[in-house]
Amino acid sequence: MSIIFTYFWRLCLLRADPLQLPIRHVVFLSALCVYGLVALTAGLVNYPGRTVSQVVLVLVTGITIQMLLLYGILVFKNVRQHFSQAMSALLGTSAMMTIILLPVNLILLRSDIEWLRVAADSMTWVWLAWWLLIGGNILAKVARLSLGQGAILIFLTELLSTLASLHWVEGL
Repeated sequence: MSIIFTYFWRLCLLRADPLQLPIRHVVFLSALCVYGLVALTAGLVNYPGRTVSQVVLVLVTGITIQMLLLYGILVFKNVRQHFSQAMSALLGTSAMMTIILLPVNLILLRSDIEWLRVAADSMTWVWLAWWLLIGGNILAKVARLSLGQGAILIFLTELLSTLASLHWVEGL
């Protein structure tokens, strides 16, 4: 387990190659399950007014859109055989980054101390930049893009999946 944790942490530090992940369904499904549990927990903590079914709907919608867009990018770049590796890498690093962001979000939601909220808000922007670098790096290596192109595509993918997910929840 520590080998897997270390590998995903190295991906977060831009020191590992997502193509080193084995192309196996068990790796992808494990990353999906871990991310799902982490994101579900974070969603329930960050949005206490939402039901479990609403948070699950947001997660399923977001992950589905991200998977479809990633697959489309990889097909366009003629490297669709790396889908499992790319998606596993994105899910694993997303789980780690969500865990890192959770205490920051708790400060934003529950602190009455203004300077602490400002510091937490600033940390959120640093986290976003870090996530764009991680995701951009994964896409750059898997789809043979530049880091900038990968980061832009990750940003657009996150934006579209977030907007669509929130649209579904608001419609309930």
